[in-house]
Amino acid sequence: MSTEDTTRAKSPRDSLKSNARGQLSMLLFQFLIGMAVNLIGAPSETSGFPRIATSILLGLHILVAIGVLVGAIRAIPQCARIEPPATGLAWWGLIAVVISFAAGVVTLAVSAGTGWFSYVMAAGATGSLLVYGLLYLRAIK
Repeated sequence: MSTEDTTRAKSPRDSLKSNARGQLSMLLFQFLIGMAVNLIGAPSETSGFPRIATSILLGLHILVAIGVLVGAIRAIPQCARIEPPATGLAWWGLIAVVISFAAGVVTLAVSAGTGWFSYVMAAGATGSLLVYGLLYLRAIK
């Protein structure tokens, strides 16, 4: 057996790459879950099995949103260790995530919405996808 330590700490670049890839995956999953909830209808608009399905999907949508928010917060110090311009990009990502998160909360709170908050949520998610895609590309170079 070797005396060499086989556990290697992730470099800041590897850590950012992993986080950005996770953010991209969660955002794409969020999009699919959100579309499913939109197609089936809110739990208050359905009954029977569709109501159970959309309740589960909505709960999952909320949990993944919390994960995206945590990942956005984690990206800022990760970027600071790599290069300052990437930190600014990470802040824009956090802003887009917070806007999407807030729009989602308002969408749930306002039962008779016009759909505009869902639109804001989708626009913020699109901005987040762009930001974390760029951060991923920075991390792999």
